[in-house]
Amino acid sequence: MTSIEKIKSCVLDVYKDELVSLYVYGENYLRDNAHHHVLIVLKSVLVNDIRGHAKQRTLLNEGMQFSIFTEKELRDSVDVFPIEFLLMNRSRQLLFGVDVLDQLQVSLSNLRHECEYTLRSNLLKLRSALLVPKVDLNVLVSQSAPVFFASFGCFFVLLSRDFPASSELFFTELSALTKINLDDFVQVLNKKKIDDSDFQLYIDTLSKLTDFINEI
Repeated sequence: MTSIEKIKSCVLDVYKDELVSLYVYGENYLRDNAHHHVLIVLKSVLVNDIRGHAKQRTLLNEGMQFSIFTEKELRDSVDVFPIEFLLMNRSRQLLFGVDVLDQLQVSLSNLRHECEYTLRSNLLKLRSALLVPKVDLNVLVSQSAPVFFASFGCFFVLLSRDFPASSELFFTELSALTKINLDDFVQVLNKKKIDDSDFQLYIDTLSKLTDFINEI
């Protein structure tokens, strides 16, 4: 059984008739990354169901991130989380139920501010994480990269450019858009073992890309 099949089986078993929609979404820019975002949309949110979900999570990959909304909350949250909903819209896979995202329009009025806030706050978190003794730099990269890349993807939206047709073209077109060379950055992302100098390049490049938001 694949990880996606396990997700579907687990969620159907826990939420049953309360489940409106089940999605996986996200874009894989890191080699050997099995990370999934999972969106669960329910008729109502019950504590016992979520606790039952927690027990079932032991069967699933710990790298998976779950978001749980009621259908009303989902509709009311589109303008609050524009980056996340844009990511959902372009990369979602419906596993079960009604495609409620198909009817949602993402407002771009707060996108630039949300994008800059997300980038700068996560840069601060990334630096703070280095204070942890014996921190695993590979884990820091694998956990932080999807958040940054989702925001960088919004650069194309903000500048009315077509989104790259594939993950392979993402960095080439992002480099052309921002005039920042990303060749060494991509090599770091694909390294099996990241050292201090690699991480310095990683965080310096993220800083340059974050500064680009001020030019939009």
